[in-house]
Amino acid sequence: MMRKDRANWIGNLFLLAMLLVLMSLDVSALGVGPSRQIISFSPGQEIEGELIIINDQAEEFRAAVYSQGDLADYVTIINPLIDVESSDTVGRVQYVLKFPLDAPKPGTNKIDLVVRPFPKGADVDDGAVISANIAVISQMIIKVPYPGSYAEGKLFISGTEDGTSPARFFMTVYNFGTEDIDEVYAHVEVQGPLLGKIADFNTETKSVKSKETVNIEASWTPSVNKGSYKAVVTVYYGEKQFRIEQNFDLGNFVIDISDIEVNKFTLGDVAKFDILLENRWNTVMKDVYAKIIVEDGQGKLMTESKTAAIDIAAKQSGKLEAYWYTEGVAPGIYTVKLIVHYSDRVVQKDYEFIVDTNSMTRQGVMVGQAVSREADEEQSMQGFLIVLILVVIALLLAMNIVWFYFLSKQFRKGGDK
Repeated sequence: MMRKDRANWIGNLFLLAMLLVLMSLDVSALGVGPSRQIISFSPGQEIEGELIIINDQAEEFRAAVYSQGDLADYVTIINPLIDVESSDTVGRVQYVLKFPLDAPKPGTNKIDLVVRPFPKGADVDDGAVISANIAVISQMIIKVPYPGSYAEGKLFISGTEDGTSPARFFMTVYNFGTEDIDEVYAHVEVQGPLLGKIADFNTETKSVKSKETVNIEASWTPSVNKGSYKAVVTVYYGEKQFRIEQNFDLGNFVIDISDIEVNKFTLGDVAKFDILLENRWNTVMKDVYAKIIVEDGQGKLMTESKTAAIDIAAKQSGKLEAYWYTEGVAPGIYTVKLIVHYSDRVVQKDYEFIVDTNSMTRQGVMVGQAVSREADEEQSMQGFLIVLILVVIALLLAMNIVWFYFLSKQFRKGGDK
């Protein structure tokens, strides 16, 4: 029984050590190239390729490489296990992609070449590869031709940042059929927020051979307000067509903080901040709210609160109300940080207020900035993950210390006997 307990204890320590080493292998230090490639299917074709493992942070590890996806069985990895030294900037893995004589289903098929890092010298088996939670992927997109004439495409819209310069509508058309296409062009219709047609125009006309790609484009100089619009694009080729719809913005949508003021203030009572906002966009902004943070001259937090949320109609103004209970507050200069949340963005302005017995006067704007809410939330999430990892490590260490303590007592009892 004691041997079994000792084996379990040693096994737990080994698992802990493996966990710590795996956690030290930062997946952000790994890269892979090419990250994505598009390949046209040809019966019986054999393609020899090379996968590049990029070691950005000079780590030392063993990489396991394998394929997964619709056509994974057609890929042979020449060296599926590779040791990368800290002095190696890249590791190279050879593979062979061999297509069968019979074509799979027409359309898009995917193969993922997966790279998973392990500690150098680790005994990597199939179970370890599957359970490892760190990976980088190089993706192969296999395009199997359709019989006859068949095309797909992607739309790219650029040049819309200032809302007045010519906007470029760029269409990439892929001929996935077995026949050439003599003529292909697109008709573009620009629609407003109420789905009314604002403008329409055609792209240039080109031809595209089987299994090849062509780019067609057109430009449009807008004479409309900045805001959100939709492009409805119909691509014509022969007697066939396909349609793509894509939303786009002219200009950058913003909520402006017009003003913040406090009226009828008496020190010791509740100060009400009237926050005046301006929606400069052509659609309604929903669920707009603000956080207000008040600090004294030494940066000490005095209060923090959140307003109710409101909707602000297109090209209209809105008002938020925030409150500060000033009992026990001394006269002086205070910093008011105003953070307005709308859509996926945040705009912030910092103000200085002079607080007196019967007045609260704004001195001016100290700082003004607009940031992505995603970036703000990402920083918070990174901090949370670091804390979570440290807690897990501490728990594992504590469990093993307790386990070691009880095993030691068992050993001593056995020795006394």
